[in-house]
Parts: sequence; structure tokens; C-alpha cells
Amino acid sequence: MKRFPFDPRSAFPGSASTGNALSLPASPGARAARHRRPGSGRHAVWASGAALVLGLLGAGAGCTLPAPTALGTATVNLVGRAPSGAVYRLRHAVITVTGFGNTRIWNTEDDPDRTSLSDDVVVGNYTASLAAGWNLERIEGATARPVTAQMISDNPVDFIVSPQQRTIVPLRFHVETDVVDMSQGYDIVLTIEESTPQIIVVTNLHGFQSGSVTVYPGQASGDAAPLRTIEGPLTTLSSPEAVTVTDDEIVVCDGDVGAVDFFSIQADGNLAPTRQIVGRDTEIGGCRDVAVYQGEVYVLESDEILVFPLTANGDATPVRRISGLFVGESFAIDGSDIYVAKSNGEILVYALPLAEDAAPTRIFSVDCPFGIAVADGELFLNNICGLHGRIDVYPATETGQPRVLRSLIGDHTGLQIPERVKRFRDEMYVSDSDAEQILIYPATAADDAAPVRAIGGPHTGLSTPVGLAVH
Repeated sequence: MKRFPFDPRSAFPGSASTGNALSLPASPGARAARHRRPGSGRHAVWASGAALVLGLLGAGAGCTLPAPTALGTATVNLVGRAPSGAVYRLRHAVITVTGFGNTRIWNTEDDPDRTSLSDDVVVGNYTASLAAGWNLERIEGATARPVTAQMISDNPVDFIVSPQQRTIVPLRFHVETDVVDMSQGYDIVLTIEESTPQIIVVTNLHGFQSGSVTVYPGQASGDAAPLRTIEGPLTTLSSPEAVTVTDDEIVVCDGDVGAVDFFSIQADGNLAPTRQIVGRDTEIGGCRDVAVYQGEVYVLESDEILVFPLTANGDATPVRRISGLFVGESFAIDGSDIYVAKSNGEILVYALPLAEDAAPTRIFSVDCPFGIAVADGELFLNNICGLHGRIDVYPATETGQPRVLRSLIGDHTGLQIPERVKRFRDEMYVSDSDAEQILIYPATAADDAAPVRAIGGPHTGLSTPVGLAVH
């Protein structure tokens, strides 16, 4: 075990120290990301490689500072194992703990192999904040794959270190359909729940004449009627090109109107959006794709990416932008990167959170990309060259002219004009505007493989389906 000397009197005046702090376990642990979804099981994952634990011990509280021996230990374990067996780790995290007018900063990248962090503290009131730029990664053997995650708890979060007690400080993250509940304090407990898709959300162009949004159960198949349909003049939907879903909202990118529309996750019928990002100052002329990342909305224009606060409403001004794309078709977020597919075949990769006019960290070229998804180190692209629908899969980490790992093409695939592709766990979802179907395949599908199921038929309400989200 490595140890670094630290005098808590220098960080937290009024305390005395025996010289104990920042202890780093020698053996790698497992750091957990997990989520909570309705109807799924709940699992408490503890230390020794199974949880994120913040230990805060102490004695004495209130206005009088504790005696020299009244110290607590703040410990964060950085790895954990989900019930599925997946191991997760927090990376690029700067955690700031403030109390008694003093600040202590932890940075996971000071030693990326560490599996925990710890300091001595005194009892009392604290706040903990997580700076932008963090990401969760899934550990797979000798490799680590970033996963898309959002922080959904308060940041910073207040907590109290109580004498000789475990103090709980909630940190919660959203990964795919899982809610990762890191109850920090004397212990941060990762509550991990994994689930199948709850809903599939589709935008329909109705032969490019009008717009609607249809919502289906996650396991829908065949000529299934939608659970809900958002359609009618009050919706203002005209040409909804893309859609994304948060825990409580459906976010629609309306290309012709040049707007981002927000609807309740339970919205149904002819009703107005709860709010819109629309107007001259937004600079949204023709929205092509939309995503939500760490409390912000990313909007893809033909030549720009515009970033807005998630709470933006009306004629809001972008807080940041990337210009000069010419011409962006779609994008996908994976872990700490955003991948932008351009009509000229370039794939531009930018680091997240997106900085103003940042340069791409990587550029590579592929054939005829349109819809794009990234997951588990692989890049999935709808190839719009040729007369037949096709999905090409590439390594996500390469540059230049990457090799095609596999392609899905042939009569049995059912692909005609694929629009958007999404990855969810071990399945690939494709919207096909000509076939008027949502086609679902194993993530590893190749050659002339048939879908494992498809949503399509007169009762589905699908009509020129384009935008697609799985949540």
C-alpha cells in the first residue's frame, strides 16, 4: 500500500493529525456504474472492488472543533461490479470537498491505476462537487471502454460528517437505462439496476408532409400499436428529423421549423411542447440531430454544433459552438467523445464537454455515412451508397481509413433505406423510412442476417420513420 503524508491541520484548521491520509490500495478493484429503472431489481454493491465508498469517520460536531483524536476518514473507492458482471471505473474525475473554509481536491488522473482515495477530516458540514470532464468506463479484460453517463444528482451536494457514524451523500448517474446511485458519505454505496429497454421512440415524417412521434414498449414486435402518439397542430411538429429521450422528457429536433421541442415522457395526443428552443438568437436554422449530455443540449446544424443549457427555453443564445462542419448529418456520444458523421464521408471526433470552436481530436473517413452509433469500441454507420440498405461497422478508435469489421446487407436483413442506427446493450436498432419499419438485430449481426424482430404494420402508426431513440 502506498501512502502519502498529510497533516489535516493544514487542510482543516483546528484538528490534529497522526499523519494519516491519501491511502491507495495496491490491488485494482472494480468500480461500479449502475442504474435504476422502474420494475428492475435493486442491488447494493459494497467495497472490495464492488462499490464506490466514501468513508467519513469522526467524533465531535458543532461549533467546537474536535479534539486531536476526533478525526474522520474520507475514502472513495473508484471501481465496482454491476449485477450483470460488468466492471466500471470513474475516470478524469476532479472531486472537490469543501468544509471549514478549506478545500481538498482529488483528481483520479494523478494515479489512474488507483482504486480508491482517502483523507483524514474532522466532523462537520461539507460540500462535494464533481467537475465537468469526468467519465465512466467499463472494464473488459485488459481494455476499458467509455460509456455515456449523465450526472442527475445535485452538484455540488451538501453533507454532514457525523461523529462515529456513516454519513450518506447521494451521487446519482444515468447510464443508458440504468440509474447509478452512489450514496456517498461514510460509505458511498452503488445501487446498480440493469433493465431491458423501457420504450422505443420514433419520429415520423408522413411522406415529408407532416410530423409525429410514436412511442412503443421496449420489447414491441410486429404490428404493435404505439403506447402513445404525439401528433396534431398544437405540437408544431413539421419535419422531426431526430429524437433523444431523458428520464422525464422526449426531445425532438424539428428540421423545417428550426426548433428543439421538449415533451413530457408521458405526452400523448395533440398537445403543445412544454417548452421550445426556437428563434433568431438560437441560430437553429435546420436541426439535423440532437443529444443531451451532462445537463446540456447538443444540436447539430448542417455546418455547426450548438450547445444550450438543458433548461433553455425560447429564443436562447448558444453557450458554445463548433463551426465549419459542412455538412453534418448526424452525431453520437460515447463516453467522453462525440462522433460527427459528415456527408463527405468524414467522421470527426471531439472531446466532451465540447469547448468553443474546439478542433477534432481525430478524423477518419468511411463510405457514405448517415446515421451513426458508437458503443463497445465499435462505430455503426448507415451506408447510403448503392441501391440496397447497408450497415457498416468499424473500430471506433482508429484514424485515417479504418477497416470494415463487418457489414449487414442482403435481402434477409429487411433493410431498404436505413435512416438512424442506435445501440442498446446487445442489440442494434435501425429506422428504415422506405420499409416503414424499426428493425432490431443482435449487435454482432453481419452479412445477410435477418432481424430478430421488427416493428411495422398498419397499426403501428409508423409513416416514413426517421428519428429513433431507445431508452
